[in-house]
Amino acid sequence: MSFPVLVPNFNFYDFGGVVVGSDAGVTISFKYVANPGDPSITVNSVDVDDTLNYGVGGFAAFPIIMFPGDTISGNLIFGPTGLGDFPATVTCSSDAPNDPVQISIDGQGIPNNRVLTAIPNLLDFGSIKILVPSAPMDVMLQNTGPSLSVTVTALNLDPQVTCTNPPAFPFTLNPGDTAGPFHFVFTPTVAGFDSIPNAIQWVSNAVGTPTLVAVQAVVFLITPAFVLTGAVQQLLLSFVGAGNPVTKSSDGEDLNCEEDGHFQKIVDFGLASIEKTLQRLFFRYENLGSGQVTAAFKSTRSGAQPTDTKNIGSAGADGLVYNSYWDAQLSHDLIQILISRLGDTGPVSLTEFVAKVVVKGEYVEGSN
Repeated sequence: MSFPVLVPNFNFYDFGGVVVGSDAGVTISFKYVANPGDPSITVNSVDVDDTLNYGVGGFAAFPIIMFPGDTISGNLIFGPTGLGDFPATVTCSSDAPNDPVQISIDGQGIPNNRVLTAIPNLLDFGSIKILVPSAPMDVMLQNTGPSLSVTVTALNLDPQVTCTNPPAFPFTLNPGDTAGPFHFVFTPTVAGFDSIPNAIQWVSNAVGTPTLVAVQAVVFLITPAFVLTGAVQQLLLSFVGAGNPVTKSSDGEDLNCEEDGHFQKIVDFGLASIEKTLQRLFFRYENLGSGQVTAAFKSTRSGAQPTDTKNIGSAGADGLVYNSYWDAQLSHDLIQILISRLGDTGPVSLTEFVAKVVVKGEYVEGSN
């Protein structure tokens, strides 16, 4: 090699296969090799002849003056716009004796066959209570593509979903590799059937990113706890909507006063035609916050309707079950009990109620 001369860090570079729509880069540099005392040179430009698929940048502003031993560096980027082979030439123009300095480059545009699969892609948490974290459910990730690695860069979650063991990002999966299991907890904030198609989003360089996992659950406000026993009329649940009362038959998910309204039940304590006196109605409730509940008692034979209201619960809402009772005295054969949650004082979760009556001096009880 005769001096002075401008020398690149490589004479040929092959990017290999790069997925169409993505890019790959490499550092490109030129060193001015000269003897001490040789004059400086001026580099005027570094260009590539295929600007559609390649780019050169990162150099200081041209022209650049170089002294013996100096090196200038920049970036060479390959971003194929289609499938196939793309040979090109990088040219460094200067007033060096060996000007121009050229580098041959090549790269192939290939299809994206990266596939990231979430197993399963739907987490069904079943029936869960509002604002209470669910039991965790697991998701595995797998690279199910034929030949390319997949790099996972982020996990985006709906605010109601948390991952208790999130991975460190980024991480790479080769074809056939798996990661996980990752544990997800659902804390719903909306009652009813809650379905979130894009609740869990795995971001990667796979085709169709992000990889989605849907989350769904039937969300109830209050844990149902009533058990209907004996020959009694079916429990009814009534609410007032748009000024009109709406009454429907109860079901296993809907036996509590979670809205303004009431439910009612006719209790037959047996011994028909024998006078009975209701003395007290005991009940248990789950503390979900401060509330008021009223029990009204009706006789099938008289117009009397004694009522009693109880303040229950506390602002702490510790979720524990407590005992309480309503006081009332009413003589009759069939007892209609109307239990109401007063407006803006709930929710109220009654877990059990038992009525105590006196029959001719004997103490008997009727259970719901």
